[in-house]
Amino acid sequence: MTHRPVAILGAGNVGMALASAFIAKGESVVFGVPDPGKYAKAVSTLGPAARVVKAFNTTGAENMADSRYAGGQPFMPVCGDDAEARKRVLALATLIGFDAVDCGDLKAARYLEPFAMTWIHMAIKLGHGRSFAFARLTR
Repeated sequence: MTHRPVAILGAGNVGMALASAFIAKGESVVFGVPDPGKYAKAVSTLGPAARVVKAFNTTGAENMADSRYAGGQPFMPVCGDDAEARKRVLALATLIGFDAVDCGDLKAARYLEPFAMTWIHMAIKLGHGRSFAFARLTR
């Protein structure tokens, strides 16, 4: 099955780490441009079929680049309104070693933000460092 390239908005630490992880698994990646307004007319003539999925914001770039932990897989919540796009992102997260969890519609994205803020607070402010991730436990 042929997949569309993975589009990553931004090429900072997290974007680059994700791109490296996806490319290592055989995916093709395109980055968003810094000035989308400059390309809006050209893109609109193509009839873009972009779909928005919220994921990869609950942990640091180091975990995107290498998600391996002896104790299990890091938790990666995923949400979006398009079920097929969400399924694709869940598969991508699983491909690079995350415990990808479908969190439903895009309106749930607001619930993912506190995970990111908690991770940042613990890593930076409390001095835990960046070598940890959240995990999901089930019975």
